[in-house]
Amino acid sequence: MRIAIVLNTSWNIYNFRMSFVRTLIDQGYEVHTIAPNDEHTKFLTEAGCIHHQVRMDSRGANFFKDSALVVELFMIYRRVKPDVILHYTIKPNVYGTLAASMLKIPVINNVCGLGTVFLKDNLVSAVAILLYKISFRFAKKVFFQNSDDLRIFIDRGLVPHNIVDLVPGSGIDLQKFQPMPFKRMKSLRFC
Repeated sequence: MRIAIVLNTSWNIYNFRMSFVRTLIDQGYEVHTIAPNDEHTKFLTEAGCIHHQVRMDSRGANFFKDSALVVELFMIYRRVKPDVILHYTIKPNVYGTLAASMLKIPVINNVCGLGTVFLKDNLVSAVAILLYKISFRFAKKVFFQNSDDLRIFIDRGLVPHNIVDLVPGSGIDLQKFQPMPFKRMKSLRFC
């Protein structure tokens, strides 16, 4: 089975999803990572992933520029032919789902947090919310990590209620991210 994992940076895949990626590879899945190249891309390929570079501005909000992302992801998905695509972060969730829907490839979206889209009341936020509503109709499953976020999406009609589920988090490699003891400051001074 061929699985594509799409995020806004290779660093994000390496830093937060690598345990999951290694598990998939160890179980015999062919894992394709799709993200902009950065200094962490080599670690993905060294682990056995087949990496595909995509041009994606992880912070920008230019609708016309981002529309090209749909085309670029469509071309990658058509070439790779994954059996399922896992999207994380807003742009892959929205634009990747639209691209995959044209190819009838099943998509599982992961909403790790809402970001600033739901905090602002402007045209960019309104367009982003509309794009969520359109694209999430095509997802096979949408996982949320926060029950309040899930409720917002359901209440606003942004996602069909029968395809959502709540997960307790992204999963953290506790060997890599070990908890540190809390150290209280001896004094606090406001100037």
